[in-house]
Amino acid sequence: MTNSALHTLIWQALELYSVDLLPQFLTDKNVHVRMGAARAIQLKGGEPEFELACSMLKSSTRLDRELGAFILGQLGTPVLPYKKESVPLLEHLLEADRAASVRAIAATALGHLRARESIDTLILAADDSSPDVRSSVASALIRFPKSSKARACLNRLSRDESPSVRYWAGEAD
Repeated sequence: MTNSALHTLIWQALELYSVDLLPQFLTDKNVHVRMGAARAIQLKGGEPEFELACSMLKSSTRLDRELGAFILGQLGTPVLPYKKESVPLLEHLLEADRAASVRAIAATALGHLRARESIDTLILAADDSSPDVRSSVASALIRFPKSSKARACLNRLSRDESPSVRYWAGEAD
């Protein structure tokens, strides 16, 4: 079975579950199940899903914080009803979380939300010690082509020591 077929089967199965039953799949050992559940929660996009994501951000478990940030980055797509509330939470993760993977997902989520108000926070994170975070910052900043600050930061990141960072920064061209 291909990964594509597996993803489709998982997605179809998760669609049968109500919102209150989806969180149990966020801790599944299989990454495809976890991500499928997170995507299903994102698409539901209501108050319970927002509250769930917020509670996950407070977890001592890195994986919970990652999934919480991931959910907030596209919660209620395409309307994004919780953008205003999500942006400061994601900025805090980007600035302060101890796990680079959480900071990286927070940066990506800010890009998905097209949070122009976060450009300065993203630029500060462009100096993160983790190349994954810097790559995510670059992928977020390319969403703001009209911002001279974002373009200047992307120009700097295009000369980063990490090939991944250079790749994402180069996407702005």
